[in-house]
Amino acid sequence: MFSTDIQTIINFSIFANQLWLIPVQVAVTLYMLYDVIGWATFVGTGVIVVTLILNNFLATAQRNAFRELMTRKDARMKSINEVFGAMQIIKLNAWEEKFQDKIKTERDSELQSLWRIFTVSSSMTGCLYSAPVLVSVVSFATYTIVMRQPLNATKVFTALTLFNLLKFPLTLPSIIANLMQATVALRRIMEFLNMDEKKTHIVLTPSSAPAEMVEVYANGNVDICVDNCSFGWDAGKPLFKDVNLTVKRGEFVVVHGSVGEGKSSLCAALLGEMDKFGDGTVFVGGQVAYFSQQAWIQNMTIRENILFGKPYDRVKYTNVLEACALSKDLALFSAGDRTEIGQKGVNLSGGQKARISLARACYSDADIFILDSPLSAVDAIVQNEIFTKCFLGLLRHKTVILVTHSPEIIASKCIDRIVEIKSGHLIQTTVVDSDKADQPILVSPLSGRRGYRDDDSSSPLSLDQPSHPKQWDLLLTPSVATPFPQQFEGVPFTPYPSDVGSSGPSYEEQSTGKLVQEEGRSQGRVSSKVFDSYLQAIGGWKMLFVWVSFLGVWQ
Repeated sequence: MFSTDIQTIINFSIFANQLWLIPVQVAVTLYMLYDVIGWATFVGTGVIVVTLILNNFLATAQRNAFRELMTRKDARMKSINEVFGAMQIIKLNAWEEKFQDKIKTERDSELQSLWRIFTVSSSMTGCLYSAPVLVSVVSFATYTIVMRQPLNATKVFTALTLFNLLKFPLTLPSIIANLMQATVALRRIMEFLNMDEKKTHIVLTPSSAPAEMVEVYANGNVDICVDNCSFGWDAGKPLFKDVNLTVKRGEFVVVHGSVGEGKSSLCAALLGEMDKFGDGTVFVGGQVAYFSQQAWIQNMTIRENILFGKPYDRVKYTNVLEACALSKDLALFSAGDRTEIGQKGVNLSGGQKARISLARACYSDADIFILDSPLSAVDAIVQNEIFTKCFLGLLRHKTVILVTHSPEIIASKCIDRIVEIKSGHLIQTTVVDSDKADQPILVSPLSGRRGYRDDDSSSPLSLDQPSHPKQWDLLLTPSVATPFPQQFEGVPFTPYPSDVGSSGPSYEEQSTGKLVQEEGRSQGRVSSKVFDSYLQAIGGWKMLFVWVSFLGVWQ
């Protein structure tokens, strides 16, 4: 859209001024021709009118073909983007030929539309160059045969000069065709630009909410409050109706529900991404870290993806890696955390992408964590480790909203509340006798069942507790320290005293880790074989001879 369509509008704007100049030029030229060859001029004018009607028909056909071309081109580009985005899945299932056939079919359809456009354009060009000659022949024949008037050199050359002046005005149909294409392109752009703007301040924050509201929530230790709100993606079609949800500071809330019930939509509503209907209010009182359902990975190194612009703190960074079960993975990479990640994390597994995204959220040291299915891409053992070290340890004093399908987590006594989404309503259940505060950090609350093991494991998990467990809950700044951070500024991280100066695992660069090499440049001249390849592609020396012959005949 922002390349082809805009270029189409630019191409038309160059000739837009000719839309009113050409009729004036035609009128003046015909008046002067009438003074030279009399009413024979109007016979030539009739030929011009017929040519314009034909060109108008061709311009309409070109507009329809251009619209069809843009539709088919969008379909082909969508398929190509899908292939590049899911290359691993396609190769895993051996779908290369199927997608190749699909793209080839769409490309053939696109070429058919291109062929129609070029055929119509060639016809318009033929009319453009043949019309002045045809007008001259018909006018002179009428003047000499019908009117029986003699022709002399003065009249002939004067009339030919005036007829040549009609050559450029006859390009009006092609300009009109460009106008049609520009109209289609402009309509596409305007449909995009006229889309409804996202409403600002859907979610109230301490800086935008009334002072009285902020004081009430601060005194009640409320971090998130949804008061009688309805949300939806489309106007007039609410997905959630009359939602009421209050999350206090430091609470661990688990959200679950059937597929398609709107768990991710609830997260989007808390972030202000969904439209809010009615007079209800949404308040979020702290800095938010969000984990999306599909891990968001950039084409940078692993360390840059985790830090994401934050200052590097070695102790904090190492603890976050361990809490997110990334230490063993980094040891497998030749360059450690300096390994460059490909586009969309192409060189990472789904679990690695999820854990890196989770580590980025944890390293941000936010006050509120909205985590949309961060454990769906990891196995049972890693899920157990992350739930213990990260959710119950690193984020122990944070406000956490976790979306999950795991029955072990939903049934755990280490969470504060369970929210089930059903038919657009929230069913909340408070966990009775929650033992989150008394849970030993390195003993998993999910391991009470002796048979709990990974699918690929043939032995039960080891539940041995180390004699000196790490104090995971003191590794990040607790959000209970201040009610609402001033202007959402992060509180400086203070490492746990026992970890200062410790010699934890090092993830410094061991090799370059570069995935994309710098562009090389060759020097020398282009081989004659290259030009010969181009020549053979257009038909060889015979086609070149025919082309040169046509140029000579034209001249």
